[in-house]
Amino acid sequence: MILVVSATVFELEAFFKAGPKLPVQQLVCGIGPVEAALHLSLFLARQEPLPTAVFNIGIAGAYCRQQERAHVLDICLAEQEELGDLGKCEGGSLSPLIVKNCVLPASFSPDAGLRQRMRRQLGAFGIACTSGRFITVSCASGDREHGNMILGRYPDALCENMEGAALARVCAHFNLPFAELRCISNMVDDPGRQQWRLQEACARCGQVAALLFQEDSWLHSLS
Repeated sequence: MILVVSATVFELEAFFKAGPKLPVQQLVCGIGPVEAALHLSLFLARQEPLPTAVFNIGIAGAYCRQQERAHVLDICLAEQEELGDLGKCEGGSLSPLIVKNCVLPASFSPDAGLRQRMRRQLGAFGIACTSGRFITVSCASGDREHGNMILGRYPDALCENMEGAALARVCAHFNLPFAELRCISNMVDDPGRQQWRLQEACARCGQVAALLFQEDSWLHSLS
């Protein structure tokens, strides 16, 4: 059985309200990389057998550039996940933290085959997806300046969230396929939270993710 993970109950409620037809396990992991890693690790440590795969669904903020790659309410799939603010912040820029004889894993790869199958399945329903590099942060970008600092380190970054890389790290430890689907709720240069389309993005993410669980033929290779 597949495990569907969201940071908040609102995101997960939207998924079940949309009516997935296949049975799934569910987990609300909490907000931020620490809570996400803790709660997924505890959940998986108690499971026998383990889930066949882990799906992270939720909302995200898209980075702004001259030619934007994602817009509000777009559906995005993660090709790569980065712990974006793990490093050294100095003079308005981010750089990797170098510690002698110490490895600081900060980059993780969701399952490429699973992502491609998700894209094909959603395409059959006429749902377009944008794939790219996701950035996991502990402090969400509240203005263009902070977003540009992230882009300075990751020029091809698509969007940011607060859990994906942590969940991907845990899945790598448990040797589980991991995939991430998010809906854009805001652009990171919009400091006015009242303008963020959080409810709409949660609803759309849930509706789209539920389409992946209407029939299981495309999931057979995971079992």
